[in-house]
Amino acid sequence: MINQGRSRCSSYLWIKFWTESWLTGTARHSLSPAERSVVVDLFCLAKRKDGIIEILNRSAQARMLLISRRLLDTTLDKAVKLDILSRHPGPELGSATETFLITKWETYQGRSAKKGKAIGATNDPELADREEETR
Repeated sequence: MINQGRSRCSSYLWIKFWTESWLTGTARHSLSPAERSVVVDLFCLAKRKDGIIEILNRSAQARMLLISRRLLDTTLDKAVKLDILSRHPGPELGSATETFLITKWETYQGRSAKKGKAIGATNDPELADREEETR
């Protein structure tokens, strides 16, 4: 079952971003600059629900992201083909909600998020992660 709860305060929502992979990986060559920017927005949306993106209405979601419906559609389709996202069946047969999962979601989480608790004395997740990596 998919965990639909938010486990952390919204001020601590962040993702680990692998810059070298982003600059040299498959997405760079397979997605247009506009599609790549939508992928980053999708990662931000996914962080709200631990790697899950729920889309009730694609047109409304596109408006929320300030993009065209066509750009959202092509980005979602390409992201699934590139294994950036995976489609997940809706919770109920006939449900209008589309659910996508970020593949390899755990790799985008800091160590403190993976352990489910803050590391060290700091409340800043990025500092906590750096602190853990230097230990």
